[in-house]
Amino acid sequence: MSSKFFADANKVSSDEESDNQQEETKVKENKKKPVNWAESESDDDDKRIVRTQKEKKFGAIDSVVKKIHEKIKINDFQAILNEFEELNKAFEKSKKVIEKEGIPLNYIRICYILENLVNNMSSDDKKKLKAANNKAFNTLKQRIKKNNKTYETQIEEFAKNPVYSESESESEEEAKPKKAKKARKQKEDSESEDEDEDDDEDEDDEDDEESEDESEESERGGRLLRGDSLSESEVTESEEEEDDEFPPPHITDPQERRKYWLLKDQEEEKESQRQQRIDQRLADVERKKKREAKKLEEAKARKDRKIDVEKTVVIDYTPDYIAKKLREIAENRANKKVDFRENIILLENMYQNVKGDLRRLEILKVLIVIRFDQAKETNLNYMARSIWLDILSDLNEYFKLMSLPELNFQKMSIYIRDIENAENTETLVYDAFCTHYDTLDSELQKSFKYQEFSTLEYVERLKDGANLVKLGSYAYEFFESKKDEYNISRMALKRLEAIYYLNDQTLQKLRDHAVKNSIDYRYEYYGVVNTQELVQKLASKIYNYRYSDEKTKGRAMLYQIYHHAIHNRYTLARDFLLMAHVQQLAAHSDVNLQILFNRALVQLGICAFRLGLINEAHAALVEICTSGKLRYIIGQGISRTANEREERRRFVPNHLHIDVDTIESIHLISAMLLEIPHIAADANEANKKVINKYFRKMLEIYEKNYFNSPPENFRDFIYAASKELAKGNWSKSYTLLAQIKIWEQQFDSDQVKQNLLQRVKEQAFKCYIYSYKSVSYTHLTLPTIYSVQISVVAVSLKKKKR
Repeated sequence: MSSKFFADANKVSSDEESDNQQEETKVKENKKKPVNWAESESDDDDKRIVRTQKEKKFGAIDSVVKKIHEKIKINDFQAILNEFEELNKAFEKSKKVIEKEGIPLNYIRICYILENLVNNMSSDDKKKLKAANNKAFNTLKQRIKKNNKTYETQIEEFAKNPVYSESESESEEEAKPKKAKKARKQKEDSESEDEDEDDDEDEDDEDDEESEDESEESERGGRLLRGDSLSESEVTESEEEEDDEFPPPHITDPQERRKYWLLKDQEEEKESQRQQRIDQRLADVERKKKREAKKLEEAKARKDRKIDVEKTVVIDYTPDYIAKKLREIAENRANKKVDFRENIILLENMYQNVKGDLRRLEILKVLIVIRFDQAKETNLNYMARSIWLDILSDLNEYFKLMSLPELNFQKMSIYIRDIENAENTETLVYDAFCTHYDTLDSELQKSFKYQEFSTLEYVERLKDGANLVKLGSYAYEFFESKKDEYNISRMALKRLEAIYYLNDQTLQKLRDHAVKNSIDYRYEYYGVVNTQELVQKLASKIYNYRYSDEKTKGRAMLYQIYHHAIHNRYTLARDFLLMAHVQQLAAHSDVNLQILFNRALVQLGICAFRLGLINEAHAALVEICTSGKLRYIIGQGISRTANEREERRRFVPNHLHIDVDTIESIHLISAMLLEIPHIAADANEANKKVINKYFRKMLEIYEKNYFNSPPENFRDFIYAASKELAKGNWSKSYTLLAQIKIWEQQFDSDQVKQNLLQRVKEQAFKCYIYSYKSVSYTHLTLPTIYSVQISVVAVSLKKKKR
């Protein structure tokens, strides 16, 4: 007998069993049906993208390459350099993948494009770059040259058959999946022959379309590489092609291929981004067209203005018109929109057609100033030679007009004349000439500092300097006749700077050459026979002028000391150096005066050595040579760590350089002749009192070597001669010293060698005596091999004994 309770329970259990049976049948049916991956995992795969290691690494390289292409269009070499470094970093990170898959074509292509870009950049285009961009361009050129050496063969192969799109670069391996896909389609549709024929025709059409698309894409890539602009339709088509995301044929795994077909939810966002890119490209093309059109219009306008200035300007020769026009040109000098070339052409036409020396002098005064303003527009660190020569020609004409005796300066226009002090107009004209002369000379010195010494241009600039000195000689005599002390002192300093470093023997050779070629050299810089008298005269003009400052007087004094030193007048040079207290003045003055003082001191030491004064030569050179910065101290080297432009200002022109090897050789030889006898006299005492620490240290290093090769440079010859000198062997020591090549540069080399031989004999005899001092003897006969003065040796030995 069963109750209602158990009846309900049985009913519930039967319902549960039926539900379970239905679920089991559903599971079985689901197992039989194929899984629809698109429906089951669409939500998860919308946000998750699975990429292989190759795609990750090569994708990073491709993204950097795209950035480089964008910066190439605007010639932003700073950004290109940074992106190129990022590209190499991404390439290094992908080395494992590259070893398996090979170097990506995108990397070889961008290396080829960058190499052509930096090599084909014209000088005019390079001048248009800013300083920072120009520096980045030079750095990029060096990096590209170094980087492309590693992939030289790949780049050469690419250059033979350049590929500008990925579709052109498909290899045979990538073409194989296409053929397999085509075969599968034919097999699946083999039931009906008609359908097969239709499919074959469709596939042929698709292949034709693909080949046409590939050719169009490669043509478009080539046009972009050459810098040609694209039309709006071409830009749109290229963007549409970039947005098409079809699976590559080499990916056959369904799990990998499905990701190209699932991401459809972001179509609207992609469409907006694509439209933005199209608009941006079209805007860039439009801006480029506007810039080019504007440049053409400006060039045409300049040409028209030049024609107007040359042909249609009517010149009025009245003084009022000239003064008005000169005032107008001078007031517009600060206006950047004014073309200086137009003003120069106008002033040149006025100068050629105007009558009257006074008016022509007024025009020249303004014309020279405008030419100086024109020179500032150039990007060079010094004035261009063509402009410099034009100003020199104008300055010659200015001097000829200025020196005319019948010229009345009081009749000059109000603009040129001093309104308050009309009687000082003549002085203003003279001062203007000297100012322009100083500026020309300073620009010439700048050009010497920035040009290579071995070029023909440097020789031409030396000839230009000779013409400038010739004009200075005329001006100096003219101001002497006018008794203008201020301008006499200015021109005297410039003439002194042009002649103080020249030796009389060099000037004599130049005079002989001039006589041989029938050249009048009276006003040339080498025309003076007695240079000592001329230097003394010029320096006295500067010393006696009451308004000369201490810096100018100190510079003139150092020029005179330098000139005395190169002519072996050691006593005069030393007395000038000590009495004038130039050292204290140079220590508290600017760097240029300190460099001039160091150069004069070096020449004084070389002069003492030529005369056989070893102690004086060593005292003058030891501090400079042991500082470790000899080249910088005498202004013949540029420190790369500091500001290069500041270093260039201190740099001495190459034709004024003193041979550094000569300075170091004389310093080491002087130290050898003093240090070796000192060591031989008493080793213990010598260790306590060192004459030259630098020489002692280098000599100890040389002696500690187990094997010393035959001498090659001047240091090796000096250290080898030191060992022979310590033995008392003067002959071998002198033979080694005579093989140094510095003696050929001395004018009186025979006399210098004779003085050196005498000092070597004296020091060798001292070493011989000190070596055998332990032997007891009552008297000593001077060996015949030491042909030295007994009195000199006796005095030196007596001093040593004390």
